Amino acid sequence: QRDFFLLRSDHYEQYLRENRVALQGDLTDPSYFDFISFAQYATISREIKQGATRLMFEEQYNAEGDTRVIRRDPQLNSVASLVSAFNAGVGTRILDRILADAGEPPKFKAVSKADEVVALVQWMTKIFERGGYALQSSVSRVESANSSSSGNGSDFAFEVVWTAPATLWSEQWLRRRREVVVNDHDAKTLQALLSKAVPGLHITKCDISFTQSTI
Repeated sequence: QRDFFLLRSDHYEQYLRENRVALQGDLTDPSYFDFISFAQYATISREIKQGATRLMFEEQYNAEGDTRVIRRDPQLNSVASLVSAFNAGVGTRILDRILADAGEPPKFKAVSKADEVVALVQWMTKIFERGGYALQSSVSRVESANSSSSGNGSDFAFEVVWTAPATLWSEQWLRRRREVVVNDHDAKTLQALLSKAVPGLHITKCDISFTQSTI
């Protein structure tokens, strides 16, 4: 909590210089969510890097400062393993909430063709969009060196574009700082969705680019 508070204090003025004024403490304000998400993930990244090899430690778990002993899975003993587990855990928890609230999409767990995968991704992005994650989203097939133009091949590529996403500033800054985890909640949830719906499907490459208003 102390590290989180200090990091917030150090960067808030910079955020205000580069963005519209955010109402502190209001997580329903996209501008404040953008900033606080940066602070959260920068803190998490630092803790992962500093504590990667600690398999047992004390953790404070409430405002009163009470502690409990945490014993970590011995396999989670490196930065890479912790990052992988963290990303998978975040994606799974968001997906579980989406499925609990919205139910399973059409043909869930029966997806096979590329166009069906794109339709499944569109279903997910529209839920994010309706929840206020971005003003608009789009998903489309794109040609790549290994993709099949027929749509039935095993290799294909698609593009997701978010217009005015709630994490536009924070994700860029986290990547510029080369943090080990970033707040790409959509990508984490997408990975969880495709892993659950299309067993054996692997995302082999993910290219990310930014404009002033899109990811």
